[in-house]
Amino acid sequence: MNNIDAAASDTDDQPLKGSPVPSNCSTFNNASDSLLERFQLLDKILSSHRRYWQLRPFSMLDLPWRHSNPELCHWLEDQPLQTLESNDQQLQELITCLSPFIEGIEQFHELCLLPQNTFQQQDLPAWLGNHIPGRKWQQIQAFEQITARPQLPVLEWCAGKGHLGRLISFQRQVAVQSLELNTQLCSHGQSLADKRHLPIKFVNQDALAAEAASYLGKNQHAVALHACGDLHLQLIKLASQKGTQNISVSPCCYHLIQEDRYAPLSAAAQLSNLRLDHHDLRLPLQETVTAPKRTEQMKQQEVSWRLGFDLLQRNLRNCNQYLNTPSLPKHLLKGCFRDYCHWIGEKKALEIPDNTDFSYYQQAGYDRYPLIRKIERVRHLYRRPLELWLVLDRALYLQQQGYQVSISEFCQRHLTPRNVLIEATARF
Repeated sequence: MNNIDAAASDTDDQPLKGSPVPSNCSTFNNASDSLLERFQLLDKILSSHRRYWQLRPFSMLDLPWRHSNPELCHWLEDQPLQTLESNDQQLQELITCLSPFIEGIEQFHELCLLPQNTFQQQDLPAWLGNHIPGRKWQQIQAFEQITARPQLPVLEWCAGKGHLGRLISFQRQVAVQSLELNTQLCSHGQSLADKRHLPIKFVNQDALAAEAASYLGKNQHAVALHACGDLHLQLIKLASQKGTQNISVSPCCYHLIQEDRYAPLSAAAQLSNLRLDHHDLRLPLQETVTAPKRTEQMKQQEVSWRLGFDLLQRNLRNCNQYLNTPSLPKHLLKGCFRDYCHWIGEKKALEIPDNTDFSYYQQAGYDRYPLIRKIERVRHLYRRPLELWLVLDRALYLQQQGYQVSISEFCQRHLTPRNVLIEATARF
């Protein structure tokens, strides 16, 4: 039995008495004290509740709160897997289910409320949205519609084919410079812009290289829709250093950073005792919109096979510890479990005997799947709070640099759970 209770702080799971949610918290206004107060409350809960989310479910052979919170474990064991899966995506439902067992989480609802912008369909030329998947096209329209509209030249950061830049240029009649690393995407995007005589110039540039700073300036509006990890962090840092007038960023993929651990930007986050690695930073990304049934089945198979191999490797290594495994090609899931195990075994220099009972370990993986999903059910309660902790770190950093900052949801969650928009306007 794996158990992390002994590693938890003595202050874990303590109620946050004397820390009421500010009455103006749900508005997420531009006042620095409001943003800071909300960050500090989130930080306090996340820090004191680390035993519930800062763990690795795949390494667990039992519910990790067996001794520290037996009531929670009893409730989880009584829940059918289908029930857990059906209401795993909504924060309020998670709070309702788990608040009897985890004190202090009632505050999450108000702490995670953001102003919601209403996206309205526009009568746009069909060519603007050609070859863009419907949900992605709606995200682009919502982002353009909600962001600040200064009559400034626009820098589109990590532009891809420049779908957002074309819409901005068409709607606002402004020049756009589109930075993109992939030469083929640059070529395709430039061709699409030229075909419609839009004032867009693509630049083949690595956004993480030092040269990228030269494309930022004061009289400019820098935009980034779903720039991943270090890419949007680089934009925030460089744009604030350059004094760029307007910055509009929708963060994504917080775990895609070059360093092993997350380096907080703001003074408040640097004072936090949270230390986040890549695994922790993946947590917000586990909130997804409804996937096709076939996709869900493939995911269950992949997780179950991974769990089955984990039991096999523990026996082969005579070591009751989880072994990190490489990302596997999806085609392996169309084959058999034996081949899957041998593929990983070769990558990890692990010899698997010919007489191994693969059917036993395959079934053991499926049997273990509900346990992992129940641990994840608790961990998922902290997805949005952790994401807003990260977003607020970025917002507070921009405030420190002299910007007026607002945070909102630029579209509804059914279009994308990564719907947070950070907007910053220079005050200098």
